[in-house]
Amino acid sequence: MCLFIETIRIDHGRVCNLSRHNRRLNDTRAHFWPESTPLQLSDYLSSPGCGAGITGAGIVKARVVYGEKGIEDLSYSPTPCGTCIRWH
Repeated sequence: MCLFIETIRIDHGRVCNLSRHNRRLNDTRAHFWPESTPLQLSDYLSSPGCGAGITGAGIVKARVVYGEKGIEDLSYSPTPCGTCIRWH
């Protein structure tokens, strides 16, 4: 069983580069499992303050583990200040 990880930055409630993450996830699934149906990460990601155990605004990291069956695991963790580089 192959599993892959997509790490997504959520900055003050806004999911960064969602279309790129969707494309990479679905391209990977199509490569390894050609019969797989495309997924939309927005269907799985929730607001970090709602049921994810993350409170307050700020930068949060979403860790999406996926494979042939789809999304296997989704977890959120706060990102400590100074560990993120903001690219413009």
